[in-house]
Amino acid sequence: MILDANRSLTAAAGAAGLALLSGCSAMGVARDPVTPQRPTFSNDTRTTGFGSFEIEAGAELDPSDRYGLETRVSIGLSESSEFFVGWLPYQNIDARGVDVEGPGDVRLGWKQRLMDETEELPATAIQLSTSLPAGEEEPFISSGFVDFYGAIIADRTFGRLGLTGFYQLGILGTAVPGDNDTEHTFSLGGTWAYDDLWNLGLETAVIYEPEIGENPFLGTAYAQYKLSEFVVVDGGVRLGLNADADDFILFVGMTTNLGRYF
Repeated sequence: MILDANRSLTAAAGAAGLALLSGCSAMGVARDPVTPQRPTFSNDTRTTGFGSFEIEAGAELDPSDRYGLETRVSIGLSESSEFFVGWLPYQNIDARGVDVEGPGDVRLGWKQRLMDETEELPATAIQLSTSLPAGEEEPFISSGFVDFYGAIIADRTFGRLGLTGFYQLGILGTAVPGDNDTEHTFSLGGTWAYDDLWNLGLETAVIYEPEIGENPFLGTAYAQYKLSEFVVVDGGVRLGLNADADDFILFVGMTTNLGRYF
């Protein structure tokens, strides 16, 4: 128990350090408004400002069996596209008969907004990404294989209410060459701009894995607070809505735009 407490404190300290680092930017560098994509399963159609860097850092905790850190860096390639790198620098999972810890896989991706929202039509975007097995070859931390993902995204706003629909197809590597598994992620999320500083959000998501036979169904509730146009902090809870999902996970994080560098 003492060891688990120390590990939790270490994870929390690491998250705080990442957050502090993400809150810093070079003096005199022009910065764009932040476009946080965490803490939901889905991403929306917004992209990081052209030429600027954005970093997300966060921690998640299931008091009974897991905790970890997560980071993501996005680079604005144009006014409507971005490249991103995501990584789980530390995870500890003690559930379903396993007790493992270590870094997770690396996710590389590209997002292209196809159309801005109009009076008649929602904003739309596509996203392509791949997961590289850079983590520990342990269950629940790394699949040990290269995975590929493609997603379509749509956003629509109604006054203070914003809605995001997200579908992602995953092609998952297996030990048998050419025999891939599939993964389908569906999510619907909404945000409410309570005022100029606070956003409140809800999301439901289901991950359908026909070959694996597990289909987690999850609900996420969260709040975001704008420290400035360039820094947003968030916190909330993710609830498992069926037997295939974790009971609940608490999370906190920060997203900041570091400024334009090209």
